[in-house]
Amino acid sequence: LPILSILKTGAVYIPVDPAYPKERIRYIVSVVKPKVIFANASDIREINGILAEEISVIPKIVEVERCLTRDCVPQEVIVDAEDTAYIIFTSGTTAQSKAVMLSQKNIASDIYAMQLVEPLTAGDITIAFLPFHHVFGSTCIIMMLASGVAISFPDGIRYIAQNLKEYG
Repeated sequence: LPILSILKTGAVYIPVDPAYPKERIRYIVSVVKPKVIFANASDIREINGILAEEISVIPKIVEVERCLTRDCVPQEVIVDAEDTAYIIFTSGTTAQSKAVMLSQKNIASDIYAMQLVEPLTAGDITIAFLPFHHVFGSTCIIMMLASGVAISFPDGIRYIAQNLKEYG
C-alpha cells in the first residue's frame, strides 16, 4: 500500500532491500536524500544504525505496518506523465551502483506492454518471483496491482517450491 500511495501522490519511490550491504544503503540514501523512509518494523533499528554512522540528515522512518489503513492513503493528485515515479539502483557490476529514473509514463507504458503479452484480470492469482527492489520485479508487481489480481509473495526465490507445497 505505501508504494501505490507514493506513486499516486507524485512522490518518487526508491526500493531498497534491507539485506543490501550497509555501504550500499548509505550510498543510496546519501545520493537520494529522502525525506521519508518506509520500512518494516523489524528493520527500523538496523536502518537507524546504518544511517547514524555517516548520514548527516536522517530522514523520517515510518513503519509500513502503520500504513495499512485507509487513513494512510493520500488523496489523489494530478501527476505529470513525465515526472519521475521511481528510481532503481543498478547492481553496480562495473563499480558503484547507478540510479535509473523511470517516469510515470515509463511505468504506464510497461504495464500496457506487459498486459499485451500476458493479460491479467481481477480474479487471477499470481506469484511474485522477483522482489520489489528488482527493476523488473517492481514493474511486474505494479502491473499486477493495476490489474487487480491477487499476488502471492514467497518467503524468497529459493523457497518458492516449499511455499507452494505449504500453502497450496
